[in-house]
Amino acid sequence: MSDNLYQTPNSNIPPAPDSSSEPRKVATANGWRWLVDAKGYFLASPGIWFGSMLVVGLILMIVALIPVIMAYWFAPALVMLRKKSAIDAMRLSFKACTINIVPFLVYGLGGLAIMLVFMLLASLFVSISIVIAVPLIAIGYLAFIAIIVASTYTSFNDIFPSVENEELEPMPQDPDQMIA
Repeated sequence: MSDNLYQTPNSNIPPAPDSSSEPRKVATANGWRWLVDAKGYFLASPGIWFGSMLVVGLILMIVALIPVIMAYWFAPALVMLRKKSAIDAMRLSFKACTINIVPFLVYGLGGLAIMLVFMLLASLFVSISIVIAVPLIAIGYLAFIAIIVASTYTSFNDIFPSVENEELEPMPQDPDQMIA
């Protein structure tokens, strides 16, 4: 062994017999052999393969759904409150989400943080008593869903202000003024 810690280690792996960079034509039956060989790799460690495919599948699903979610985020409100057609509403919703990507990133990370706090509290309640935990968790998630639905409307009003009220007024601090 060398005293140099940064020296490349020696290997007993023989060099490839043909180091040509050009592709070669293989027999048709090799396609089946590739599947059989892959089965061997899979059976050697199926948990790793299932886990990695699950993660890749979830990432691809999320990436594929983001534009759809962006198109539908404000579309119902645009159809109902601004009398837009469905296609125009989805186009405007996608555009609004695209130009406000940073606020939506903050919104998503904030929602994720709230959800993680709920999950932490739920695990603490479950460790105390399941009878107490289930109703508290249900109430917490119902409140979270209500906040998300209300935040959709508040974000709509912020991004699409009404024509007659272009200047947004600050929210009143007195709860009685909010109702009136």
